[in-house]
Amino acid sequence: MLNGVELPHGLTDLTIQGVTPVPNSIVWDTVEEYEHGLVLGQVTVDAELALEGVMHKDDHYLAGPGVRLSEDLNDHMVEVSLYRSAQLVFDARRESEQIELEFRGTNAPESHPPEGG
Repeated sequence: MLNGVELPHGLTDLTIQGVTPVPNSIVWDTVEEYEHGLVLGQVTVDAELALEGVMHKDDHYLAGPGVRLSEDLNDHMVEVSLYRSAQLVFDARRESEQIELEFRGTNAPESHPPEGG
């Protein structure tokens, strides 16, 4: 589901609870330009993802400090929450002043040097 994003062993039923984009990481790569102003491209943006999932209690104990217990589900399973960085990838279509984005997937986060440096 989240290509390139490192997740703890045994995590299942993963859901994305929140996405916080890094505005200065947005990149538009033009793929094709057509007459009358139609431009197709790909947009990437780094983001912090708030995730929730279920894991076996033994896996939770080994998962490390970044994986927080949300709820005991039963004698064997727990619900957990965690944060991960990822690069979100979108197919993009720009025509006139309108931009349409379609979510394509994730990559490992990219590091973007500050502008001018």
